[in-house]
Amino acid sequence: MNLFDFNENEFVDAFSISATGKKQKNKIGEQQSKNKKRKTDDVKRVLDSKTSQSVAIMLKSLPGIEQTYYAILQMDKDVLNEDKLTKIIGALPKPDELAQIKAEEKKDANVKWDKPERYFKIIAKIPTLALRLRTWKFTVTITTSLEETTQILMTFTAACEALQKSTTLVKLLSVVLTVGNYLNGKTKRGQADGFDIKVLRKLRDTKGLDGHTTLLKFVAETCQRIDASIKDRLNTELRILNKTGNIPEFKEIDSMVNALESMFKTNVKNAGKVSNAIKNAPEEIKRQDRFAQVVDPFFEKAKKQVNNMLFERKQAKCAYEKVADYFSDAMKDTVKLPSSTEFLGTFRDLVSAFSKAWPEDVKAVEKPNKMKLQQLGAKAMINALKKGIPKLRTIKKGGKSRGKKQKQYTST
Repeated sequence: MNLFDFNENEFVDAFSISATGKKQKNKIGEQQSKNKKRKTDDVKRVLDSKTSQSVAIMLKSLPGIEQTYYAILQMDKDVLNEDKLTKIIGALPKPDELAQIKAEEKKDANVKWDKPERYFKIIAKIPTLALRLRTWKFTVTITTSLEETTQILMTFTAACEALQKSTTLVKLLSVVLTVGNYLNGKTKRGQADGFDIKVLRKLRDTKGLDGHTTLLKFVAETCQRIDASIKDRLNTELRILNKTGNIPEFKEIDSMVNALESMFKTNVKNAGKVSNAIKNAPEEIKRQDRFAQVVDPFFEKAKKQVNNMLFERKQAKCAYEKVADYFSDAMKDTVKLPSSTEFLGTFRDLVSAFSKAWPEDVKAVEKPNKMKLQQLGAKAMINALKKGIPKLRTIKKGGKSRGKKQKQYTST
């Protein structure tokens, strides 16, 4: 039973549009794909697939071929930062690749290049391109390296000077020497005027009969009786040691300085070569090129930074030799420079461990020093000292004057 008139043709026409439209869209997509393929097939390629692909990927991170070209000429660090410079340097055109491009252009002056080939063709117009880019990158990165190395040297110098000037450290070491002489009793080692600083690392490992009290703790308690302000003053005078934890061996710092100085001199020469090449470039390039305007002022400023770094290196070496002499055997004419990291680390760890061993309750340490040693067990202390602590170095009284003869320094 028909409740209303139904026009089948109208229904089909109305609801078959989407299917027809889909077919039409597919046809359009296929045509566009063919056109794109035809357009791609029209461009010329001479680079191998690997090089072409890597350059194409790099170009996606750059502002554009022409913009990159002008940014290099203008030395525009706002357009090309360190990361982009690194990428460009890593994908420079090779002589044989440029030769292939030129050969094809001789055959067809109107050749249409693919993007990688067109990029190579355009930036190759810039004189001494590789040298220019490397020199530019050097100017971008060297300042930070110079500042960091100079700061390391200044911290190293300050640490060495602090150790030599600290009166509180002298007082602490005097207590260590006195305790060591007491433990060694009437033996030859009990009459020492000094000791090897390696002993300092062993203080907290030497324990008494109770198995808990260490020799370092006893030294801290003794210092508190002598002067309750020793801990705070020691931390204040040697605060700079806290900044030496990441400082490399002085030999490494010295090598860093030499490398930076060498790199600076090399790049100054390279900058001169680039400037000379620009003088012989086409007028169009010379008018737009800002290499000299950017690089010359930079190297003038960097030269002062390099000289300052060299001065700080000299200061650091002098301070290192003085502090090594200060803590060396007065009887020896030749001072063997210790490992700087081990040397500074020994005192840095001593200050830290000494502060931790410092008694919080003053009343708990009111017993006389001698009684405390007896309580810990002098015999046990002596045995532990012989096993765990290096032999104390004896310095002959009335020995050679440190100021009369120039000491020679040797590295470890």
